[in-house]
Amino acid sequence: MKIHNPNNLDVDVDLSALRAMVRGDLDPVRQAIDERREAKLPAPPLAKKAAEKPEKSKAKASAGSGSANFPAPKAGGAPPQPVATAVAVKARKPADSAVRDPESLEREKTRLVNRRRMLAQVIQACEALEVVNPEVLAMSDYPTPERLLLARRWRDLWVVLALLSSGLALMGWLGMINAVTAGIAAGVLVFLLALLWRPVRGFLFRAEHSYPALISSRKSLEFKAMSHIKMLEGTTGLAWQCQAMRERHPVLGEKRYERMVLLSRQGQLLKAMRNVAAFRFYLQYLLEARKSFAEVKKEYLEVVSRLAKEFSVF
Repeated sequence: MKIHNPNNLDVDVDLSALRAMVRGDLDPVRQAIDERREAKLPAPPLAKKAAEKPEKSKAKASAGSGSANFPAPKAGGAPPQPVATAVAVKARKPADSAVRDPESLEREKTRLVNRRRMLAQVIQACEALEVVNPEVLAMSDYPTPERLLLARRWRDLWVVLALLSSGLALMGWLGMINAVTAGIAAGVLVFLLALLWRPVRGFLFRAEHSYPALISSRKSLEFKAMSHIKMLEGTTGLAWQCQAMRERHPVLGEKRYERMVLLSRQGQLLKAMRNVAAFRFYLQYLLEARKSFAEVKKEYLEVVSRLAKEFSVF
């Protein structure tokens, strides 16, 4: 193909070269880049990093194609070993943290031994709580003041009737009144005298209402309760010893029990037991102490079991 030049020069140009020139293929910069690629010159640093990323992603994909716990097998190598997962690593952490140093173990052992000794002393001092008899100290059959007052009135009536009937019988025997009145008075006197015999009173009445019997019953109940308290208190004073459990059961340290605890400490508690209210108040204190005593025994067994299990101390 010929191109006409204004300087009257005709130039022969190849058609393919002309098309390359139009597309920009004959640009010197582009030709230099193509020559660099053909010569396989080393790439710049940024190009190297861009080329390494696809290779790493391919390696991860090939490693992930295996199982979760085993890596991909190597060619011509030994069989792969299991790889610990994240769950197994987390599971081992509590076991490592649970391991304590010998000093802390020795301190814990000393603390438990001292605690066991203290609990054993409390149990030994308050072991009398195991034999407390609430029925003896409650005295449910203790005669009430109203019952005693009624019995006293019946006794006074019996005395009046006995004196009246004996007087009429004596007057009839002397002939001062007719025989019928004297006979009735004598019969009433015999009946009243028969009431002095307990089997007759038990046959005629359901319960014992005589004043002497009630007084005797009251004294018997008081004697049993006093003997029981004397056995419980001993020489050390049970109420005073129970104050060792005051921190566990704050009710034992209330102000209403202070005087009774002080008398127990001084060994003068029996002298203060003058009525049934005092006996029942003492029983109330012992019942509160028994609640705390049961907790002390439970804790003692736990401490002993822990010493035997963790430290082999018996």
